[in-house]
Amino acid sequence: MRVLSLLYVVLRAICWANAASHSLKYIYTVVSGDNDSPEFIIMGFVNDEQFVQYDSNIRRMIPQTEWREISVDKQYWDNQTQKALYAHQIFKDNIGIAMQHFRSTQGKHILEWIVGCRWNDETGDTGGIERYEYDGKYFLPDDMKTWNFIPPAQLLFISAVKWNPAELENDKQYQTQICIESLKTYVSYKRMLERTVAPEVSLLQKDSSSPVVTCHVTGFYPRGITVTWQRNGEDLDVDVEQGATVPNEDGTFQTTSHLRVKPEDWKSQNYTCTVQHKSLKQDIVLPVREENIKRNTDIKILTAGRASSSASSCVLAVFILALAVIAIVI
Repeated sequence: MRVLSLLYVVLRAICWANAASHSLKYIYTVVSGDNDSPEFIIMGFVNDEQFVQYDSNIRRMIPQTEWREISVDKQYWDNQTQKALYAHQIFKDNIGIAMQHFRSTQGKHILEWIVGCRWNDETGDTGGIERYEYDGKYFLPDDMKTWNFIPPAQLLFISAVKWNPAELENDKQYQTQICIESLKTYVSYKRMLERTVAPEVSLLQKDSSSPVVTCHVTGFYPRGITVTWQRNGEDLDVDVEQGATVPNEDGTFQTTSHLRVKPEDWKSQNYTCTVQHKSLKQDIVLPVREENIKRNTDIKILTAGRASSSASSCVLAVFILALAVIAIVI
């Protein structure tokens, strides 16, 4: 029975470690004495991936991941920088108090504060994270009640959620409410902004005698993409015109690249369009061959059909409107 119980605990721990379990934590580090490293550093982590950092040399909070950089504006970073500057002074005072408590001599000493929370998006379980370390020695916040230690103010907490500091009673409320909401928001940002959709690539030509071949790339996400042309394996820089990248209705993007080349040239030599994108394990290489090219005549027929359909719809709408007006008059 004990073996079964132990097996259950191990399996539960493995399941908890899967993608359903998320964490948000900040590490505040202050160093005393002369050293080459910054005196004060703040690092923020989502699922153990660093996404923000501040240090006393740069004196600015900066993003460490693309998803965090594009999810907020400049004012957000200005506000977080002001909080970090305030936090620096608090921790500078606190390391002095810790040195007095531990009767440390002057020299290099390190005080760290780790604070955050955990959340499982399948079970809904949550938990707080908070501990202090001084020169590698771990101790609880309750241990410091007699130290005259300055508790980090609620102003220090770096959160995507707006709150009123006067409504917060203690650090536990941050861990159980604000931190959890921030963590859910960050996980949502990551999932949305780090998703990838592979592109579809087509070769277009107005007609068989046209000197322009277009490489049309659509349906990809994120926005960044590279489209290049090659002749016999060598990249082409001349006679190439890159189109703008524009959004599709479904949130993906599309772009075009035009190559000016005579039909007899691409029929006698090896021309290719190569597409590189974050979603692709390997580049898409589409040879410029007759069987790969779509003529614009096909597109015109499709467009004409849609235009005809739209025109018919308009006529029908006008007819229905006319009937409605007659009915009202009667």
